[in-house]
Amino acid sequence: MKLNDIYHKKEMEKKFLKQIDNVVTSSQKLGLNLPENLLVEIAEHLGPSIYEVDSKFVNTSDINEIQLVKNEFLIKELNLSESQSDILLDQVIEITKPLKNKKNRILFYALLKDLSQGDDSTQLNQTKIESLSCWEKIKKFLFG
Repeated sequence: MKLNDIYHKKEMEKKFLKQIDNVVTSSQKLGLNLPENLLVEIAEHLGPSIYEVDSKFVNTSDINEIQLVKNEFLIKELNLSESQSDILLDQVIEITKPLKNKKNRILFYALLKDLSQGDDSTQLNQTKIESLSCWEKIKKFLFG
């Protein structure tokens, strides 16, 4: 391996760790406390898109983007039904509403995955969903 290749790899690792650190901090500040290993898993799954300005956020006001998240991630990757996907998307959009329309993609997907894991693979984690509907905590953090 060339010295230049080693340097490039180390730089990419630093960028990756910085992205994870930012998302971990945001997650904790919002009271979500998502497991770091879940955030890393999601970031690895999303690949280079987490570094690009146009793709590192989910625009929740764009119906096409929400449909893409629903079809490609919730239905294809997590094997959720159409109705489960709709419920979960509505909940996550509501929970992250104070973040305006653009949500960090890693945080958004990790929250979707975390809340999709109920007692069995066909169930949403309703207890977690209810406990995270913490509007007042999020508003207080964001708006003082």
